[in-house]
Amino acid sequence: MESDKEKLSTFASDTQQFLERHNRSFDQVQVTAIKETIQKEIASLGSTNSSEARRAAEILGDKCEDKNFDSLYRNALLEAGGVQLAAKLLSGKEPQEMASRLLLNLVKADESAKQALLEEPCAIQSLAEVLKKGNSNAQSYSAAILRNVSDGSEARSKTVAQQEGVVKGLIGLVTAVINDAVSQRRATEALANLARYSGIQVGKDALSKLVQLRASRDEDLVEAAAEALENLGSHAANLDAVKQVNEVYANVQKLKSDMASDARAAAEALLNACEDEDDDVLERLVIKLGGMAPVMKLLDGAAQEHAAGLLKLLVNVGDSAVRTLVEHPSAIPSLVRILKNGSAPAQADAAGVFRNASHSEACSKAMAEKGAIEGLVDLLRSQGPTRQRRAAGALANLASHSEELRAAVGKAGAIGPLLELKASDHDVAEAAADALDNLGLNDANKEEIKASEKTAPAAQPEADSNVRPAYAEAPKKVAEQVQEPAKEQMTSEASAKEVGYPSPAPCPSVGLPDGAGARLAMFSLRFDNGPIEAKFRRIHQLLKNRNFNVLMVDADAGDNFGTMTMDYLDELVENKGLMIAVCTKHYGEKTASPYSSFHELRYAQDYQLDVLPLKVADVYPPQPPSGPDHKYDQKGEARKLLRMVLRPNISFFDCCSLSEQEIALKIANRLLGRGHGVSGHG
Repeated sequence: MESDKEKLSTFASDTQQFLERHNRSFDQVQVTAIKETIQKEIASLGSTNSSEARRAAEILGDKCEDKNFDSLYRNALLEAGGVQLAAKLLSGKEPQEMASRLLLNLVKADESAKQALLEEPCAIQSLAEVLKKGNSNAQSYSAAILRNVSDGSEARSKTVAQQEGVVKGLIGLVTAVINDAVSQRRATEALANLARYSGIQVGKDALSKLVQLRASRDEDLVEAAAEALENLGSHAANLDAVKQVNEVYANVQKLKSDMASDARAAAEALLNACEDEDDDVLERLVIKLGGMAPVMKLLDGAAQEHAAGLLKLLVNVGDSAVRTLVEHPSAIPSLVRILKNGSAPAQADAAGVFRNASHSEACSKAMAEKGAIEGLVDLLRSQGPTRQRRAAGALANLASHSEELRAAVGKAGAIGPLLELKASDHDVAEAAADALDNLGLNDANKEEIKASEKTAPAAQPEADSNVRPAYAEAPKKVAEQVQEPAKEQMTSEASAKEVGYPSPAPCPSVGLPDGAGARLAMFSLRFDNGPIEAKFRRIHQLLKNRNFNVLMVDADAGDNFGTMTMDYLDELVENKGLMIAVCTKHYGEKTASPYSSFHELRYAQDYQLDVLPLKVADVYPPQPPSGPDHKYDQKGEARKLLRMVLRPNISFFDCCSLSEQEIALKIANRLLGRGHGVSGHG
């Protein structure tokens, strides 16, 4: 075994050879100084003091990035066991960023360093944990380490792929909402290496993101994404899904073609692909690849049936797609023309677009301004139940927003045909009943509905039929539904009295749809025993009474309050639920509680939860107090967090002038499918 003196002599010889190759001079004293510096920092690297270890890792990382002497420092560190020491620091929160940076420098080109890292107990597992919980720099370094270790060796690649959490962590970086091209490229390259030799299976969300990266301006990222897709697609577990997302990519490019026949074929192919799937991954991919604009352009041509059908699915995905529809100069007028003059299938899908997009008040107003209401009312009188149902659903959504829109729908003559459809033998009856309930919030509409119901003849079965028609049951069913809000109001009042909250003031009844199967949601608000909390506990009860799966922490939970909060937040993540943020002026304030609305917002940001903000105060976004004199938030963290979560492109519901049941209806419509409205997807 070499003595320290022999090691120093070897190091000096290596240094001298290095300097001679680069025409530099360096005396023995300086060589000794470098050696001593490394030995000192190596000792600190193994310190139990995390701050000292972090500092040593940072210094050594800097030395390894010094282009003049990087190989000298790297070799000396490898000899001194730097890989093992740095790997042990990955489990510590404070030193892990500098430790992962140092490790990346050590494994860049040295095969022995890669093998040493692989053989270090728990090293790969620690890197997986950093991918999951580390800061952005540490995550990026860790992805690069895993890429380097798995490169060029089937054995190493398979070992890395088998470690729990590695693939999931890399996918998390690839699909992160906050895009970091460097981190995404490193993670994508690592996935490509792992998939080359291992049959790792990834979900359609990740494959969709990889396809999006193919459209990046970063050539290296484009190349990495293409290689990852190719390697992943070579395994049976991913074959169909990779083929599917690649076809979407190709068809979106064809959508943009100047050849009308190509664009039409692409629209048809995309419509068929999206309709065949139960989730909305492909629709989101079409939108991310820039497919909205060319689809809307096709509404005026021979491909309008396919274009309207595809657009119906795209606007159902989320608010950004609806905003794109509203902002497009010709899309809504084109859809209105289809309502009036298009083929029956195109009319049905145009009504579906309006039904799915009209959960947005801005879209509803644009529809009214551009003549959609009259076109939808005309469809109520058509012979097609699909057209009737979708038109009724769109009008129900329009009427849920404002007095002005309710009046406009009533004046357009919707009430008569809606009353006829309410007693029909098709499932359009439920949509018609919902529309009438919402229209009835307007006094003039309410009187017209009452007058028409008194004079309407009872439905009669056909004289020559011995079979009782199905629609004979409909009037009774609808009558029960109309009575339902009163029952809900009574239940809500009783519940409010039980917990000591004031009963809600009487308000016009709003028929809430059945929430069975709707999206999971959780109310996030400041629990201060004030009137807003009381109001939303009643709204929560209204929704629960109609079978909506909505969560709200019990104010009387005592010591279990924190446990309930954690459990509910975990449910949101597991089920991709919706956080409903009740935005009072001070919502999101940082307090002593680890379960405050501030921490709920941070959780939503960390796990990329969808958030529905409800404006319940004159001030929006909320303005929680902060500043030098604030006990818990001297730096304004709450306001910064609110700006991140409640971004300008996140639409909110203005609930300031709405009754409790109107607010409940808005929430209900949102939970029934992110824009499905009250009448579903079809």
